[in-house]
Amino acid sequence: MIGNSTRLPNSKTFARPGFFYYLIRPWRVMDLPGFWPFMELVIAAGVGLCIAILIIVSTHFIGNPKVVVGAIGGIFYVFMIRRWPYLGILSVVAITSGLISWEWLPLIPIGPFSAHIPDVMLGLLLLLLILRATTQKDFHFYQTPLDIPLILFIMALLFSMFNGVIFLDLSPNPVIRVSRPIFYWLIFFPITQFITDKQTLRNFLYGLMGLALVLSAGLIFPNRFLPLMPVSATDLTTAGREFSGVTRIYYGGERYLYMIIPAMIGTLLIYRKERWLRFIVLTGAIFWLYRSYQRNYWATTIVNVGLMIALFSTFSRTRYRTITRLATAAPLIIILFIGVYFAFPAQVGSQIDIYADRMGSIFQTASNERADSSLEWRSMENYYARQSINEHLWFGIGPSGTYRPPFEIEVLANEYPINWYVHNSYLWITVMMGLSGLIPFLWLSIQYVLRTLWRWTELRDEEFIGVYIGFGTGYLGMMISNIVAPNFVQSWALIIYPIAMGVNEVIYRLNKQEKEQAERQQTISLARRMRVAR
Repeated sequence: MIGNSTRLPNSKTFARPGFFYYLIRPWRVMDLPGFWPFMELVIAAGVGLCIAILIIVSTHFIGNPKVVVGAIGGIFYVFMIRRWPYLGILSVVAITSGLISWEWLPLIPIGPFSAHIPDVMLGLLLLLLILRATTQKDFHFYQTPLDIPLILFIMALLFSMFNGVIFLDLSPNPVIRVSRPIFYWLIFFPITQFITDKQTLRNFLYGLMGLALVLSAGLIFPNRFLPLMPVSATDLTTAGREFSGVTRIYYGGERYLYMIIPAMIGTLLIYRKERWLRFIVLTGAIFWLYRSYQRNYWATTIVNVGLMIALFSTFSRTRYRTITRLATAAPLIIILFIGVYFAFPAQVGSQIDIYADRMGSIFQTASNERADSSLEWRSMENYYARQSINEHLWFGIGPSGTYRPPFEIEVLANEYPINWYVHNSYLWITVMMGLSGLIPFLWLSIQYVLRTLWRWTELRDEEFIGVYIGFGTGYLGMMISNIVAPNFVQSWALIIYPIAMGVNEVIYRLNKQEKEQAERQQTISLARRMRVAR
């Protein structure tokens, strides 16, 4: 019998090495399990402190409240993304989607250039991703079919910037200014790598809904909380016809709210729980759509919501629930409309007239029955853009490169010409980057939409099916809208599109993992029963 004090021959002790062991071999410190998390913390704190100092220097005035925001927010943000990266992503989405006026945010000087605060926040998320991928042994990089086209698109942008500055004599500052929003497509990678479980995904989606509610409140109380949620308004004019007393609004969160509409409708159609929250979010987003008076948003929303309902109605698992809920909602909507019409007949009649005129002007202008200055402007842009593409087919003329002469109205009004800007996203991408940019972008977009339309029936969790198909069909509608509005490349508000792509890839991956785990459990259970039977 071996006593407690007796040690077996050749047995290993598992005692942790002492202080002198690491003093003699300092490189062994890197093998400690807490070393790299500690180093991440040190680096994050250092970067956050540097950001705070840069913001303080950039403001020049010690009494400015931006200094306090920068000093506290910079360090807090870095600590936050280390523990909860999805909150860091939500912070970037909130700032870039109209929550704060970009004019209020201070610029951070970086040598001869400057960066906006969301630029730095995005950079920190990407830096954290690189650090974890290169230092954490248990870090798993989740690959998606959208990775390669997105990387090729960003590489084409970088080459276009280099080509424009070095060979086409473009000024670096305008090149960076025009290119900056496009880099926000890179938020796709933090989404797919940092959201790794259902609870985190659920929290992130709640954050998106909460942001939609806040942005909707900014429309109900316009410009009451400046510099938060700024709203601009202009008189409504359609094809030369003016509507007195009617204003259309322009809002930083419009692209965000556009994508929220089909996601909320899809979830309400097939998911049973928490319907009131989603209904309130949907109501706020539809209120924005009503006040925007943007024909392309109206038409494409009808298209993407109609497509989503058609898909739900043709799939056996969602058909009954979709039809019954539509049958329940339709009479209520009709009764509500009739009640509002009888209560305010003049106002409702006026709005119907405006809507009919706005939508009808699309077809009348297309058939040359009615002149529309905005569509004529776009037609002239397209003409000059095609000429530029023919001359610079593969690599374009670079961001901020001018492709047309100033129009007469720009000269007469003595305005700064925007002859580097194209309303058609696809033409603008081709003008800037040539086919080397357009091909990967179309690859990215078409593959995302096709994956949504083909894969959604494989999903098992009804909580996420509506978001998955809603984001996908919403993006399809936006692809149509971008023929007349460059939402894919203009302004950092485009961030909602890579967010939608990333969320859908996470939903599909988690569903696949859950399915594979269930199959493994079933195989193990079957093997156990077979052993017992023997």
